[in-house]
Amino acid sequence: VSMGKDATLSCQIIGNPIPLVSWEKDKLPIQTGGRFKMVEDDDLYRLTIYNLSLEDSGQYICRAKNTIGEAFAAVSIKVGEQTTVTESAPYFIQKPTSIRVIMGEDAMFKCIVQGSPPLAINWEKDGKHLGKSSDSNRIWIESQGEKNALKIQSTHLGDSGTYTCHAENPLGSSSAAAALMVDLPDSYSPGSTRHSID
Repeated sequence: VSMGKDATLSCQIIGNPIPLVSWEKDKLPIQTGGRFKMVEDDDLYRLTIYNLSLEDSGQYICRAKNTIGEAFAAVSIKVGEQTTVTESAPYFIQKPTSIRVIMGEDAMFKCIVQGSPPLAINWEKDGKHLGKSSDSNRIWIESQGEKNALKIQSTHLGDSGTYTCHAENPLGSSSAAAALMVDLPDSYSPGSTRHSID
């Protein structure tokens, strides 16, 4: 984006109670007005800076605070005369969610990760690294840009556990975890045999 253009920063914040969200630049609070506009869309918060100038270079922080605690995400913007370069550590736009399936069904975890390249994505189960394809090719890891997925085909009881997505680049790392619960089908009874009665 050339100098004089607009830039939009966004972060996803989920909290209960609903947090109070504010933006800062170089540790100074930003107010809506003039060249700055803050928009809230459900749990997605955006800061748009219009008509970028060299003075807009610096560190921007999205800060969330409620009665439970406080969290923040930081992004650095470098405005040049020709282009604007945004550099940031990895952060999750969409985190994987916990899943409950019946044994034999497929399960899939999805997440969306953003951050400056090069961005490395890895998955773990209960702290153990999962390769691109493992366990007789039942487990598949897919990565298409910022969209990532872990698919488990024909789930076994042993697939139950905690699955974690790790994202890392030279600026930092981030991770998000979700649980998989595999239940027995209602008709399943281990060790039983069927007898026919004449």
